[in-house]
Amino acid sequence: MTIELHADPSLLTALRPVHAGRHVNTYDLLARISKDQRVQEFLAPYDLTTQVVRRGVAAIDDEPGEVEVSLAGQADRSLTLSTAGATALARCQERPSVTGQGAERTPADLLAALLGDPSCGAVGYLNECGVDVITLRQAVRSGQPPAQEDTVPPELHSTRDALVGRRRYKPRGLGQFWTTLLVRTTPFNAATHPVLWARLEAGELAGQHGGKVRTDDVLLGMLRTYAVARAYPHLTKDAKGDYDGGRSLAEVGVEHEQVRAVMANTDAGGTSELLDRLLSEPGNRSVRLLAALGVDPADLPGRAGL
Repeated sequence: MTIELHADPSLLTALRPVHAGRHVNTYDLLARISKDQRVQEFLAPYDLTTQVVRRGVAAIDDEPGEVEVSLAGQADRSLTLSTAGATALARCQERPSVTGQGAERTPADLLAALLGDPSCGAVGYLNECGVDVITLRQAVRSGQPPAQEDTVPPELHSTRDALVGRRRYKPRGLGQFWTTLLVRTTPFNAATHPVLWARLEAGELAGQHGGKVRTDDVLLGMLRTYAVARAYPHLTKDAKGDYDGGRSLAEVGVEHEQVRAVMANTDAGGTSELLDRLLSEPGNRSVRLLAALGVDPADLPGRAGL
């Protein structure tokens, strides 16, 4: 089957890795074009970054059908597509370009073609992400990115942006070399690792006050990540039970805004207060440990008379 698809350089670039694939579905095509700047303008209001889309479609089952397709001007290369994928490429050429100029088709044209098939896998994935596909299709056709209400408050944008891959955490205090290396170098879905995500968030909070990660940083990190996770159920569906800590706090009215305000206005004490509590019970393990080292707690600076 030959499709007279006249692709512009950006669409050819997006399709080029597909030539090496054995079977390409519509959601594979969506993932390929998601890196295009113009396509990103339409997906960004839904926080569907390239990282989110590529992770999201990786586990989707193959679409039916297998069609060998040769593109016009690319006789030495062929694509093996699902029936829906081949139909989308044909539709992309048949319909007028969304740019309104010339015969060459762009990644945005392919996006419009994919959105034109409500039964294809790409549209099914977008539906799962909470996208109003009809509104998105109209936006692509009109050339105006959709206006979408941001459900995440401004104070949580940095947490959300780290989740969807717009920025990357700088790990602090993780301790484990391979975990730190993974976070620094490899895109991953933090929403499926709630404990690690809360620790990464706590590290950033510690950076803001210029100290080491404290327990209240971890508590606030847990609440911030849980608040963002609630807005993105399609990213957290494989780890819902692991958010029970944040959920329990939220259910009794403890929210991230309150905790942040209390942290800013309350002296929760430093390590000297912690030491006092550790040594307050005669004969406990901390006291016995110091005794084994020849240290009397009463001789410690600042503890005279305690």
